Amino acid sequence: MHQLLRTPFWIVREAIHEFLTNGKGGKIIFMLPSESDMANDIRYVSAQTAIEAFSRSISKEYGTRNIYSNVVIPNGPLSSDAILESVIQTGLFLASDYSSLIDGDNLHVGHTW
Repeated sequence: MHQLLRTPFWIVREAIHEFLTNGKGGKIIFMLPSESDMANDIRYVSAQTAIEAFSRSISKEYGTRNIYSNVVIPNGPLSSDAILESVIQTGLFLASDYSSLIDGDNLHVGHTW
C-alpha cells in the first residue's frame, strides 16, 4: 500500500476504534488537495479516488454506529483566501452536530469561476 494511503488508513483505524470504545460515534473528515493541484500526478489521482471510496466504505459500515465520514475537496488552490475560508467553514460544519445527515459524500468547495 502506498504511503499516501497507508497513513490515512492507520489514523482512521485508530479513530474508529476510539469512537467505538467511547460509544458516542464520531466524524471523520478527509481533506484532499484540489484536483487542479494534482491533475498530472497519477499517484495523487489514484490516492484521491481510493480515499473517496474508503470514506464511502466507512459510511456504509459504521454509519449505523454514528460514525460519519466525508471528503472535502477545494475547487482551487488553498492560496486563495476565499477557497481556504470555504474549506475551513465546510470542515467546521461537518464536525458539528448540524451535519448528522451528511455521510459518505465528497464535497467540492470554493468558487469555480
